[in-house]
Amino acid sequence: MTRKIERVVGGIKINDQQFSINIVEDFVPPDEEYTIHIYQYLDSNGGVLTETDGCEFEILPNKSTRVMTIVEQNYNCDRLGTKSNGYALINDPISGVICYEVGPHLGDRNPVISLSRGNTDCFIAGDETTKVIDVSSPPFKPNYEREITVNTNFDALCKPISPEYWHYYHTLRSGNKAEIAKLKVIRPDK
Repeated sequence: MTRKIERVVGGIKINDQQFSINIVEDFVPPDEEYTIHIYQYLDSNGGVLTETDGCEFEILPNKSTRVMTIVEQNYNCDRLGTKSNGYALINDPISGVICYEVGPHLGDRNPVISLSRGNTDCFIAGDETTKVIDVSSPPFKPNYEREITVNTNFDALCKPISPEYWHYYHTLRSGNKAEIAKLKVIRPDK
Protein backbone atom coordinates (compact mmCIF):
# COMPACT_ATOMS: atom_id res chain seq x y z
CA MET A 1 0.00 0.00 0.00
CA THR A 2 1.39 3.39 -0.98
CA ARG A 3 1.72 5.80 1.92
CA LYS A 4 0.75 9.43 1.64
CA ILE A 5 3.99 11.38 2.22
CA GLU A 6 4.49 15.11 2.54
CA ARG A 7 7.64 17.05 3.47
CA VAL A 8 6.70 19.78 5.96
CA VAL A 9 8.64 22.38 7.91
CA GLY A 10 10.48 20.59 10.70
CA GLY A 11 9.68 17.08 9.53
CA ILE A 12 7.46 14.84 7.47
CA LYS A 13 3.81 13.80 7.34
CA ILE A 14 3.15 10.11 6.77
CA ASN A 15 -0.52 9.30 6.20
CA ASP A 16 -1.43 12.73 7.65
CA GLN A 17 0.48 12.16 10.91
CA GLN A 18 3.40 14.54 11.50
CA PHE A 19 6.81 13.29 12.62
CA SER A 20 10.04 15.10 13.28
CA ILE A 21 13.27 13.89 11.73
CA ASN A 22 16.38 12.79 13.57
CA ILE A 23 19.40 12.69 11.23
CA VAL A 24 21.38 9.59 12.16
CA GLU A 25 24.16 9.80 9.57
CA ASP A 26 25.16 11.44 6.29
CA PHE A 27 26.69 9.06 3.76
CA VAL A 28 28.35 9.96 0.45
CA PRO A 29 28.89 6.95 -1.85
CA PRO A 30 32.34 6.73 -3.46
CA ASP A 31 31.12 8.09 -6.82
CA GLU A 32 30.02 11.31 -5.03
CA GLU A 33 26.97 11.80 -7.26
CA TYR A 34 24.61 12.03 -4.30
CA THR A 35 24.44 12.15 -0.52
CA ILE A 36 22.19 10.01 1.65
CA HIS A 37 20.89 11.64 4.84
CA ILE A 38 19.81 8.67 6.98
CA TYR A 39 16.80 9.40 9.21
CA GLN A 40 14.83 8.13 12.13
CA TYR A 41 11.28 9.42 12.42
CA LEU A 42 10.19 10.65 15.86
CA ASP A 43 6.60 10.84 17.09
CA SER A 44 5.19 13.86 18.95
CA ASN A 45 6.61 12.52 22.23
CA GLY A 46 10.11 12.14 20.76
CA GLY A 47 9.85 8.35 20.54
CA VAL A 48 11.58 6.65 17.62
CA LEU A 49 9.30 4.79 15.20
CA THR A 50 10.48 1.19 15.22
CA GLU A 51 8.51 -0.10 12.23
CA THR A 52 9.64 2.62 9.78
CA ASP A 53 12.73 4.64 8.97
CA GLY A 54 13.99 6.53 5.97
CA CYS A 55 16.43 8.83 4.32
CA GLU A 56 16.73 11.68 1.91
CA PHE A 57 18.74 11.37 -1.28
CA GLU A 58 20.34 14.65 -2.38
CA ILE A 59 21.29 14.10 -6.03
CA LEU A 60 23.61 16.40 -8.00
CA PRO A 61 22.36 17.86 -11.33
CA ASN A 62 22.12 15.28 -14.14
CA LYS A 63 23.43 12.54 -11.83
CA SER A 64 21.62 9.66 -10.18
CA THR A 65 21.39 7.33 -7.25
CA ARG A 66 22.90 3.93 -7.86
CA VAL A 67 20.73 1.42 -9.69
CA MET A 68 19.41 -1.02 -7.08
CA THR A 69 17.11 -4.05 -7.03
CA ILE A 70 14.92 -4.69 -3.99
CA VAL A 71 15.50 -8.32 -3.04
CA GLU A 72 13.80 -8.62 0.38
CA GLN A 73 10.31 -10.15 0.24
CA ASN A 74 8.70 -8.18 3.08
CA TYR A 75 10.38 -4.81 2.47
CA ASN A 76 8.82 -1.83 0.73
CA CYS A 77 9.63 1.81 0.42
CA ASP A 78 7.82 4.89 -0.79
CA ARG A 79 9.74 7.80 -2.28
CA LEU A 80 8.76 11.38 -3.02
CA GLY A 81 10.64 14.12 -4.88
CA THR A 82 10.90 17.11 -2.51
CA LYS A 83 13.24 19.57 -4.26
CA SER A 84 13.58 20.47 -7.92
CA ASN A 85 12.51 18.23 -10.79
CA GLY A 86 13.85 14.78 -11.45
CA TYR A 87 12.88 11.32 -12.64
CA ALA A 88 12.10 7.96 -11.06
CA LEU A 89 13.27 5.22 -13.43
CA ILE A 90 11.93 1.76 -12.63
CA ASN A 91 12.32 -1.65 -14.21
CA ASP A 92 9.30 -3.61 -13.02
CA PRO A 93 9.25 -7.37 -13.71
CA ILE A 94 5.59 -7.16 -14.81
CA SER A 95 5.16 -3.69 -16.33
CA GLY A 96 8.64 -3.23 -17.81
CA VAL A 97 10.30 0.20 -17.95
CA ILE A 98 8.42 2.99 -16.18
CA CYS A 99 9.66 6.57 -15.91
CA TYR A 100 7.95 9.24 -13.78
CA GLU A 101 8.68 12.92 -13.55
CA VAL A 102 8.88 13.81 -9.84
CA GLY A 103 9.25 16.99 -7.85
CA PRO A 104 7.44 19.64 -5.83
CA HIS A 105 6.69 21.69 -8.98
CA LEU A 106 3.93 19.10 -9.62
CA GLY A 107 2.11 20.10 -6.42
CA ASP A 108 -0.56 17.57 -5.38
CA ARG A 109 0.19 15.58 -8.55
CA ASN A 110 3.75 14.80 -7.41
CA PRO A 111 3.69 10.99 -7.40
CA VAL A 112 4.72 8.86 -4.43
CA ILE A 113 6.78 6.06 -5.96
CA SER A 114 6.07 2.76 -4.20
CA LEU A 115 8.72 0.06 -4.58
CA SER A 116 8.89 -3.56 -3.45
CA ARG A 117 10.66 -6.84 -4.19
CA GLY A 118 11.65 -7.21 -7.82
CA ASN A 119 11.72 -3.49 -8.63
CA THR A 120 14.99 -2.12 -9.96
CA ASP A 121 15.15 1.64 -9.67
CA CYS A 122 17.17 4.81 -9.55
CA PHE A 123 16.33 8.49 -9.23
CA ILE A 124 17.88 10.93 -11.67
CA ALA A 125 18.20 14.68 -11.08
CA GLY A 126 17.24 17.26 -13.66
CA ASP A 127 19.28 20.44 -14.18
CA GLU A 128 19.35 21.27 -10.46
CA THR A 129 20.11 19.34 -7.29
CA THR A 130 17.13 17.08 -6.62
CA LYS A 131 16.01 15.70 -3.26
CA VAL A 132 13.99 12.52 -2.81
CA ILE A 133 12.68 11.44 0.60
CA ASP A 134 12.29 7.74 1.44
CA VAL A 135 10.01 6.01 3.95
CA SER A 136 10.89 2.32 4.44
CA SER A 137 9.13 -0.54 6.25
CA PRO A 138 10.56 -2.45 7.96
CA PRO A 139 13.56 -0.18 8.66
CA PHE A 140 16.15 -0.43 5.89
CA LYS A 141 19.00 -2.93 6.07
CA PRO A 142 21.75 -3.04 3.42
CA ASN A 143 20.88 -6.61 2.36
CA TYR A 144 17.33 -5.53 1.36
CA GLU A 145 18.62 -3.98 -1.87
CA ARG A 146 21.49 -4.90 -4.17
CA GLU A 147 23.36 -2.64 -6.53
CA ILE A 148 23.54 -3.71 -10.14
CA THR A 149 26.12 -2.73 -12.71
CA VAL A 150 25.09 -0.12 -15.26
CA ASN A 151 24.31 -1.68 -18.67
CA THR A 152 23.96 -5.20 -17.29
CA ASN A 153 21.33 -7.50 -18.79
CA PHE A 154 19.97 -8.85 -15.48
CA ASP A 155 18.90 -7.45 -12.13
CA ALA A 156 19.95 -8.80 -8.71
CA LEU A 157 17.21 -11.46 -8.89
CA CYS A 158 18.44 -12.65 -12.33
CA LYS A 159 15.43 -11.11 -14.09
CA PRO A 160 16.08 -9.42 -17.46
CA ILE A 161 16.61 -5.68 -17.75
CA SER A 162 15.78 -4.41 -21.20
CA PRO A 163 18.14 -2.20 -23.20
CA GLU A 164 15.31 0.36 -23.11
CA TYR A 165 15.96 0.88 -19.36
CA TRP A 166 19.60 1.74 -20.03
CA HIS A 167 18.62 4.02 -22.92
CA TYR A 168 16.39 6.00 -20.54
CA TYR A 169 19.10 6.00 -17.87
CA HIS A 170 21.79 7.46 -20.14
CA THR A 171 19.42 9.89 -21.88
CA LEU A 172 18.06 11.33 -18.62
CA ARG A 173 21.57 11.69 -17.19
CA SER A 174 22.73 13.47 -20.34
CA GLY A 175 20.47 16.44 -19.65
CA ASN A 176 19.78 16.72 -23.39
CA LYS A 177 16.28 18.22 -23.37
CA ALA A 178 15.57 17.38 -27.02
CA GLU A 179 16.37 13.69 -26.43
CA ILE A 180 14.55 13.60 -23.09
CA ALA A 181 11.44 14.99 -24.82
CA LYS A 182 11.39 11.84 -27.02
CA LEU A 183 11.11 9.52 -24.00
CA LYS A 184 7.80 8.27 -22.67
CA VAL A 185 7.80 9.94 -19.26
CA ILE A 186 4.72 9.83 -17.05
CA ARG A 187 3.92 13.44 -16.23
CA PRO A 188 0.84 13.86 -14.06
CA ASP A 189 -1.97 15.81 -15.73
CA LYS A 190 -1.72 19.53 -15.14
